Amino acid sequence: MKKIIIPLLAVMTVSCLTACNTRATPKDNKVNTISVTEVNEVSEKPMYFPVSVSTMEEDGEMLLIKNYEVPATVNPYDLVEESFERGKYQYEVRDILRKNSEPKTDTKLASTQVVINSNSNDMNKILKQAPVIIDYDKDGYRGQLLMNTTNLFTESLGTKSYSYTVTDTKTYTDLSRNDTSYIAKSITKNGKELALVDIEWQTTGTNLVGSTLVPSSYNAVAYYSGTAYGSKSTGYATTITYIGEVTKELESNSIISVVYAGERIYNFIWLWIVLGGIVISGTVFFILRFLNKNRAEEPEKENSEIAKERVQEAITKDKTSEYVENNKPQPKPKKDKVQVYVPKGESGDKIEEQT
Repeated sequence: MKKIIIPLLAVMTVSCLTACNTRATPKDNKVNTISVTEVNEVSEKPMYFPVSVSTMEEDGEMLLIKNYEVPATVNPYDLVEESFERGKYQYEVRDILRKNSEPKTDTKLASTQVVINSNSNDMNKILKQAPVIIDYDKDGYRGQLLMNTTNLFTESLGTKSYSYTVTDTKTYTDLSRNDTSYIAKSITKNGKELALVDIEWQTTGTNLVGSTLVPSSYNAVAYYSGTAYGSKSTGYATTITYIGEVTKELESNSIISVVYAGERIYNFIWLWIVLGGIVISGTVFFILRFLNKNRAEEPEKENSEIAKERVQEAITKDKTSEYVENNKPQPKPKKDKVQVYVPKGESGDKIEEQT
């Protein structure tokens, strides 16, 4: 029996300690242990963390407050946590407080460029075509930008060839005759050769020959002409830079406070240990008592069994003897003589024998 008691006690002791350890294990371990699947599910939504965590006691109740600063579009219920342990308290959500922050703006220096196309590269004409102030609206920033006249850049859009006529005149004076041999047949102007196309003669002096006046000197005005070739721009593009401050209205945030109420957690590990010891001791006591009782009853049981066996043997023996006696052949009965006393007279009794 000792071989049975010792393993039984060991099993009961381990079971009790396991129960105590299970009760004393913090639930935080279960909260922190998450599977890969849970991580993937959580990562699908934005995660927000509190900017501050504080505790306070109100009317004897422990409160834990978690403050979040999140966009105004966030649902406050997405920030609520399930029941959790912290310190010596078990917390459950109690209240949700929300406060919208004041609108904020962001200002920055912005610049943009505007291209003005024109047929001339005359900057005065170009600036007259461009606005001095333009509106800015990009990525949520808005404002007005002013032209920066110190940063202008003009470039040609392309060129094309053309031809033109070059003319010139030359005066020849104090010529004795109006002879074209005195006139050059071509001249050069700006590197271009011009050909003589016409002569205009002017009389500047006369002589009297007889009764007739005869021209004695001339001036000649020679006209020259030629064809020249060149190229010119098909248009001009001027890049103008505008600079100024722009402002953007930032998305307003909300301050959300999630209030949790705590309930005190009492550690019953020592009570469980004591109760486990009592249970084990009581179990051992009753097992030992049961075993001692069985040991005391064993001799009586053995004696009772022996007595029953002997009685049964005696009964069996008696029945056997009675059976044998009843089945023996019976001898013929003998006639017995019986004495009969017959009274007589006063003289005495008379005894007769009868068969």
